[in-house]
Amino acid sequence: MSLIHRLFNIYLGVPTALLGVFASFLSLGFFWNDSTTFLGTRILLFSVSVTDTGYLSLHSFYHLAENLIPDSTLTQVAIIQAVSFYALNVFELARNWLLVMVALERLLFFLRPNDFPQRWTATMFGAAETVVMVAVLLMGVPSLLFKLPNVSSSTERVYEMAHMLVNKAALKHSEICNETDGNAKHVMSILQMILVTFTAFAMPCFFSSALHFYCQFNQLCTSVAMDTLEDGVSSIANYFSIITSTSNFFIYILQSKGYRRRLIHMLHLQQYQWFRAHNDGGVK
Repeated sequence: MSLIHRLFNIYLGVPTALLGVFASFLSLGFFWNDSTTFLGTRILLFSVSVTDTGYLSLHSFYHLAENLIPDSTLTQVAIIQAVSFYALNVFELARNWLLVMVALERLLFFLRPNDFPQRWTATMFGAAETVVMVAVLLMGVPSLLFKLPNVSSSTERVYEMAHMLVNKAALKHSEICNETDGNAKHVMSILQMILVTFTAFAMPCFFSSALHFYCQFNQLCTSVAMDTLEDGVSSIANYFSIITSTSNFFIYILQSKGYRRRLIHMLHLQQYQWFRAHNDGGVK
């Protein structure tokens, strides 16, 4: 395990991921108690926070186990690590495609603002989320297969290339701007910021997946320089993915006074004079 891998996945990655787990739990509290946002939107953002929590928790577990038990010969340990790797990839894929649903929601809202509450219902979202979850469970299978013990080198190479192709699945979002009023406008500005952040931090993942697939396909991962380059790009891409999940909570509280009020209430900070003086002590 290289130093750059340890730096981005363990020394920086694990603390950032644990911070993100705590922040995601706070986000879950926001949406659980929110009664002003459209129900479909609230369920969607709640689901994003659930996938953030699962992905960040499993990332911490997998990389800590990888560091503490490197190249274990025990079949049971290897299987646990393979299942953990599969699960964290499933949560990451689910998060990505739920954010695609956020983009589609924005598109629907700005194209048909008057019909939006009737079209974007909890039933519609539930059906879409079911499709997403079944799809990502199947799409994550290659990440499980090439991590299992007793897999031949040629078979592992095929599974790993399939895993890289899955990671390159199209996740680009359409940014659509328009003017609207009230709470819906503010919610949509938060969703837009989430999408912009996700798109920015997802770009290294495309380069990482393309480089890794190219190396595996052409069997070029034989030199120290190429291994170092691939490991460096992959580690940075993984860290950016962690930042994507961790940043969502901070976007909520920076852009929404209502969420800041809920945070103050959840942490019982309304008793302090500074928060009362700034009129953030109550929760509406």
